[in-house]
Amino acid sequence: MKIGITQLCMQGPIEEVAAKAAEWGYEVLEIGMEKEKGILNLSTTEQEKLRMAEVVEKAGLEVTSIVASPVQQSGSMLHPDEVIRRNALDACKDVLDTAALMGADTIL
Repeated sequence: MKIGITQLCMQGPIEEVAAKAAEWGYEVLEIGMEKEKGILNLSTTEQEKLRMAEVVEKAGLEVTSIVASPVQQSGSMLHPDEVIRRNALDACKDVLDTAALMGADTIL
């Protein structure tokens, strides 16, 4: 078992967050993803996501999970409106792809 912390507990760019987490003795980092804002969001490019994962790795940590806030922020996969369901499903797919790209095996 590894000890981890969520990036949502800290402020600042990923470089500062990863450095603090490593300094505090954590081994893994959960990164929060937002629909439109935050250090990781639906507009973050693949290159930026890979760079973030590299920053975390260079700090001696692993990206363990991604918080899937865009799914909730996009609606519900159970909503009666097909457009809202599709938006939530598309957001979920993006979060899953992001997690896989960044080496995380879990989304929250």
